[in-house]
Amino acid sequence: MSENKHTIDIILDLEKSTVSKNDSNKYQKLGLKFNPFPRSGVANMASSDIVTEKLIPVKRGTLDKISAYIRGALVPNEVVENDKLATGVIIGNYGMGKTQLLLFVKALLSQLHTSQYSSVNSLKPYVIYIDNPGVSISELIGEIIRDIGEENFRKFLWRNIILRMERDKSFVNRLKKFIRPGTLAMFESNRNEDPFHETNKVNYKLFIESFLNRIPTLKERRSFEIEIKQIIIAVLRNEFIDGVLAEYFYDIVSNDLGLNSTWEAFISGSGKHLEGKESDVIKIIFRIVREQGFTNFFVLVDEFEDISQGRLSKPKLDNYLYNLRILLDENREWCLLFAMVPDAFRQIRKVSLPLAQRISVITIELDKLTSDDAKFLLANYLQLATDIENNIKPFTVQAVKYLNSIVEIDGTPRTLLQACFSLIEEAARKNVEEIDETFVKENLVF
Repeated sequence: MSENKHTIDIILDLEKSTVSKNDSNKYQKLGLKFNPFPRSGVANMASSDIVTEKLIPVKRGTLDKISAYIRGALVPNEVVENDKLATGVIIGNYGMGKTQLLLFVKALLSQLHTSQYSSVNSLKPYVIYIDNPGVSISELIGEIIRDIGEENFRKFLWRNIILRMERDKSFVNRLKKFIRPGTLAMFESNRNEDPFHETNKVNYKLFIESFLNRIPTLKERRSFEIEIKQIIIAVLRNEFIDGVLAEYFYDIVSNDLGLNSTWEAFISGSGKHLEGKESDVIKIIFRIVREQGFTNFFVLVDEFEDISQGRLSKPKLDNYLYNLRILLDENREWCLLFAMVPDAFRQIRKVSLPLAQRISVITIELDKLTSDDAKFLLANYLQLATDIENNIKPFTVQAVKYLNSIVEIDGTPRTLLQACFSLIEEAARKNVEEIDETFVKENLVF
């Protein structure tokens, strides 16, 4: 071993490698700005929606069904305005592009504002992608709540609390008794002394402080804290008709600092007292989303086979599917799109045919790629690095046809993309201009 080289340098042979960070023209000879193919062959969830939107489904039938799903979800229900329920399933074996298709739908919905149609560009859908359906409905809802975020959830709850508190003069009078004439107020110069002034109603913390700064004794402060908690819980109970939810929501609103164990219980689905109240929580989520100015609510659920492929026992699977069916029947304001392998959907049909029928109003089955599909797929990705449409260079037509027919690939998008990434890297390293069938046979290793 050379005394002047470390082992890592000998292994990578960095002096000869084209991977040098100073070599900005690594892919220039191939006519590319960069290697556009995903290293793992899996959809990149970090990609911008603008990039993902360009990766159009290769099969016309798939695109037609995605279009039908989105159109159906966005068309207003003239009979029942709040009935916006639209469902669909994407079915395909591993590596067939289910995740990519879900992200494509998400990207399309995020770009509605760019549409030339006024009936569409005025819509603002809230879209959540979930890659883990959990082992209970509570966990599934927890993933939705996590996406909304603790701060948004807290702001929504507090806005409703203060609004309803002010409407009920008895609540206001119970609080104002703690502000006696002549008590000193210790405020910053830009703060108003009145606790019900707009500047003090921004959040729970400011509102409470505006009272505490006017209450002179520790005993009175303690009495005030008990009183305000009772009032807020009463407001929440009146709002949501549920004492348990009122207690949970109070904990979320009142805890501004540090770890909020109640919030953790929500997003993990471990709040045992919330079981059976999932439908109530979903309704609250819809209200939060509407409060933020969103017009439609989409939930895209990936890897749904996790619940039906041995992860859950038979009784737990039955319970999950039954509760999901009830959730769909009781809540019509959202749109759902599920992705799963064929065996999973067959299992759902076997265990709960009514649910299978409810979630599969539109069914999109992903089949293996033909040679033409493979060319279309490569052209989509290569356009990202060339800005040229319908172009498969540096690959030749025969190279793509051969690639797609290899037994290890056999028309599977994920494996094809992995192979293309490796071939681009090898071609760049060897400084060649074209990837033909011979190059593929000599350089592709599985």
